[in-house]
Amino acid sequence: MELCETLTVQDEKVFEDLFTRLGLSVDWRQTYRTIDENSRAASQRAFLRDVNSGNAYTAEAPTLWDITFRTAVAQAELEAKERPGAYQAIPFFAADGSEVVIETTRPELLPACVALVAHPDDERYQPLFGTTVTSPLFGVEVEVTAHRLADPEKGSGIAMICTFGDMTDVTWWRELQLPTRALIGRDGRFARETPEWIASAQGRLSYEQLVSKTVHSAKEAVVEMLGEARLPARRAQADHPRRPLL
Repeated sequence: MELCETLTVQDEKVFEDLFTRLGLSVDWRQTYRTIDENSRAASQRAFLRDVNSGNAYTAEAPTLWDITFRTAVAQAELEAKERPGAYQAIPFFAADGSEVVIETTRPELLPACVALVAHPDDERYQPLFGTTVTSPLFGVEVEVTAHRLADPEKGSGIAMICTFGDMTDVTWWRELQLPTRALIGRDGRFARETPEWIASAQGRLSYEQLVSKTVHSAKEAVVEMLGEARLPARRAQADHPRRPLL
């Protein structure tokens, strides 16, 4: 806070010089800073009014996180970049033993899957809505659901929802009221404790191979495990831009 207060004074002088040279008419007695004691007091009073009126609440929600500096990141600070990648085709298993193949650029998030989703008008998957399928390797049962944001033309037309791979996952999670299954810690590595939702012995053994790995290493490990289990994560499309991790 002390550094911010010092910098705002310096920046204020720059703006004053610019506005003066432009010939703007400014009453410099009426300045406002977003970090000084007056603004903090105003913000606190506004928050207390929200508390007293019942408008303030707590809720579980994801945030953007910088694993290097260990701090939250504002949306405005993000820079979108395309990276080389590939769709991986991964089979989930229905109750009758049939396969439901999803295509994803994020195979490492397979143990964080909370549901599969397809567009409500997609006739290929309408019979599956409301049923459950089981994930490979980790043996977790998830529901197949419908949502308008699922793109029938993207990949196989059905996607896995993980918490969280991108902002669409957040929308699905919130609107479909899905559980939260966070795996990646503040250090950017997979959690050291096996998640409670992975209950089978084989699933827990599979997760042990991801413990403390980075996202990149976990991706390679999941693809390798699928191959060893003769459930190959088939490369479906090259040079697909990877989605940003939350």
